Amino acid sequence: MPSLDVIFYCSFGALIAYTILLVVEGRRGERVILSRPRIWLDMQLEKLGNKVVTWKRWLGESAVRHTLHFLLHTLLRALIGIVSRFEKFLRALLRGNKRFAKSTIVPEAESEHLRAVKEHADSVKLPEEEKRKKRRALLK
Repeated sequence: MPSLDVIFYCSFGALIAYTILLVVEGRRGERVILSRPRIWLDMQLEKLGNKVVTWKRWLGESAVRHTLHFLLHTLLRALIGIVSRFEKFLRALLRGNKRFAKSTIVPEAESEHLRAVKEHADSVKLPEEEKRKKRRALLK
């Protein structure tokens, strides 16, 4: 906290000193401290201000502004097209997934039939020794 107090008091002191400087310069009608650099800085700031006003007038009232609006509109339209295509792709995936999910559901009658087929296959299955004999016979 002490460092914050120091910063506060220094800032407050600088504000008071700046206020006194402005009052003294206002009464004298001339700059007291660093007059040449401050005059040069004022001239540079005035030039910059004139350039900003010129550019603002040029960009605000000419075809450049319309061109920028057109470019933004074109960009937004392209983004909408991309999003639309992506949405169509996702919807197609969703439909395909839905069809696949419906096709995996086996009705009761079919499942009973499949159980019966499996039971029959298990009942007529050859023992391992007979399978080996048939393999040897086929390999000869």
